[in-house]
Amino acid sequence: MFQVNRKEWTCWLRLIGDTLISIGVYIKERPSVVITTGVLAMIPMCLIVKLFGGKLIYIESFAKINSPTETGKLLYRFADRFYVQWESMKKFYPKAECLRGIY
Repeated sequence: MFQVNRKEWTCWLRLIGDTLISIGVYIKERPSVVITTGVLAMIPMCLIVKLFGGKLIYIESFAKINSPTETGKLLYRFADRFYVQWESMKKFYPKAECLRGIY
């Protein structure tokens, strides 16, 4: 996977590359569950797995206390389980489960 920084001009090119890599990994491995902490490069794999009936477990970053991540805002609607580590994050993700510090 390519590291994706949404502020760089190469962001969309890297996401396209990550999508192609994700399709290859999905065809080879056939994962039924993806667990992610929100790295932008994982968005394609998360959406591919959901498209084919898999489960998505999302863990919002421990560093996020007062605002949601861009990846979290996007994947919240697709996640089968969505975990936050701070009670204050439930105002952004009302259906999330707060597990406190889990990593």
